Amino acid sequence: QIALVCSGRPFYRSALENIQRYVERDLRRLDRPPAVLVACKPRDDPLESILYLTSVGVPSAVYETVRSLRQRRGDRLGAVQRKLPPVQIALLYVLGALNLLSFLV
Repeated sequence: QIALVCSGRPFYRSALENIQRYVERDLRRLDRPPAVLVACKPRDDPLESILYLTSVGVPSAVYETVRSLRQRRGDRLGAVQRKLPPVQIALLYVLGALNLLSFLV
């Protein structure tokens, strides 16, 4: 959609480079925890750069697309994020074992 809407505009190449950065640095990054990816500064965020580039004079379809991409990224990273760290899981097992032990004694 950005290729179609932004073609012929001076920031066309920059917008496509930011989409490529988004795919390479965000969608394919499975080696870093989601919390680290979400905590990156706005100046490092390729979607934020696209919003800045298209903030004036571009149809709102691009803005809506980038906004929905950001929402989906939050949903995706939230789903991948570990809900309980391993320490809490271990403590739950210990608590369960102590509970069973108290019924047996």
